[in-house]
Amino acid sequence: MKRPVALALWSGVIVVVAAALIVGVFRGTFAGYVSARLEATAVQTLKACAERSDLIACARPTLAALLEHENGSVVMRLLADNFPAQTCHYMGHVVGQDLFLRYHDPQAALAQCSADCSSACAHGVIGEDFIQIAGIDADFDPAHLSADDIHVLGTRLCALPNGCHAVGHALYLAYQDVGPSLTMCANISTNDKRTNCDNGVFMEYTNELASKSAWKEGVPGTVPSADSLATFCDWPTAEERNQCFSFFPWIVIDTLTRGSTATTSSAALTTVVTICAGLSDPQDRYSCINAVGQDVRNPILTTPRPARMVCDMFPTLEAQKICVSGIIDQADQFNKANEALSFCGTLDNGSLRESCYIDVFAYLPSSSTAASVATHCPAGDPLCLQASVEYKTNAANHTAAR
Repeated sequence: MKRPVALALWSGVIVVVAAALIVGVFRGTFAGYVSARLEATAVQTLKACAERSDLIACARPTLAALLEHENGSVVMRLLADNFPAQTCHYMGHVVGQDLFLRYHDPQAALAQCSADCSSACAHGVIGEDFIQIAGIDADFDPAHLSADDIHVLGTRLCALPNGCHAVGHALYLAYQDVGPSLTMCANISTNDKRTNCDNGVFMEYTNELASKSAWKEGVPGTVPSADSLATFCDWPTAEERNQCFSFFPWIVIDTLTRGSTATTSSAALTTVVTICAGLSDPQDRYSCINAVGQDVRNPILTTPRPARMVCDMFPTLEAQKICVSGIIDQADQFNKANEALSFCGTLDNGSLRESCYIDVFAYLPSSSTAASVATHCPAGDPLCLQASVEYKTNAANHTAAR
């Protein structure tokens, strides 16, 4: 018996729809599989780049390939999940630069950025905007851009959120000299924005110093002499010195482990410790020692012993506390408070251990509380429990101190 025409038509429609759904599911599954494979391969490639001195040049092609298939915020999340904050920040700048060059519109590019890795993507977008508008390229001669031009462009970009940090990067790229870059930061910004601009200058300087090109013969102004390192951060204002010391360990180690008179990393680190511990100004000394701790903060997630050994190199307990505080500093950025508590528990000196615990409570993410994290104190360490109570009682004082 023949089926009614309507039924036959509906049967055909159902078959077609079912086939389309199957194909759609297959395509979605296949696309997800391809995306996962691409991301996994990219992460491995980027991890290899992170071990090289030319991190940025090495990572750029892989990040560009990722952006062919993924939204910028997805790429930033991938970086945040797989790399330490500093490495993620550097690569995030490249993501932002690439997005700006794709859209040639800062707002369209910024729409794909996230706040991951201290808004690195946004910094890259705004910095590239500055570079493009100012006409800065690999062969740029600062003489072709007047101070007035930089003042106008920098002031405009400093008005944008996170803009002054990116402007600091661009200023160093323009001048290839820290001094004039800091002077221009002072001319176009004030207060926190000037701090962000100064930070961008020193971050870009450190990035350039770590690159292979800085060590080629004839590259001016980038590589300091070993004899000048002790006074490298002698800048006029306390905030300029503070930002310089934030990158000082990397500057010293890159300088002393490269070139014709290269020494070992451990010997270079000893030089950093000696210089920091010998600074006469208390705030400069704190900033420098704290930066040493920040430079080794990532190993606490996997191998705490090397981090402990670095802080043990300082001759006084007070200096060791400052160094440990640097290790715990910004713990909220990688959201590893429990691991930080475990690290504190490995410290032998009771006073140092308690100070470390207090620092963990001071840097807790806003979503956590001292009471909730205290439940994870190592083996019920009474010093950890005592620190959680002490921090709760004196939280305002700890916050003001930082």
